[in-house]
Amino acid sequence: MHFFIPMWCDTMICEATASTSAGSASDEVQRLADSIDAALRDESVSRKGLSVGSGTIFMEIVEAAQLLFDGIDDVHSLHSEENMELIVSRYIEHQDALLKLRPRVIRNL
Repeated sequence: MHFFIPMWCDTMICEATASTSAGSASDEVQRLADSIDAALRDESVSRKGLSVGSGTIFMEIVEAAQLLFDGIDDVHSLHSEENMELIVSRYIEHQDALLKLRPRVIRNL
């Protein structure tokens, strides 16, 4: 899964549907929409301090990318064994900071 900075989100919704007809699909979509609405209104669900408008999360992502990819200037060599080992070692070293940037996942609203 990729996250594109201009469309950053701090929450991912993982919800499966088991519709077998248009009518049941419509009902499931409505239930999902109602659940999302309720979750958005719940203060405990929102993450404090994330503001795309202020650029806070954007700068944190840029800094994380710099941690991982600093010094790898040639995109064509990015997947070389040497560079992959370097990126993995940097990820392991900074794993706690990098994991804080992951969107939260809500399952089974």
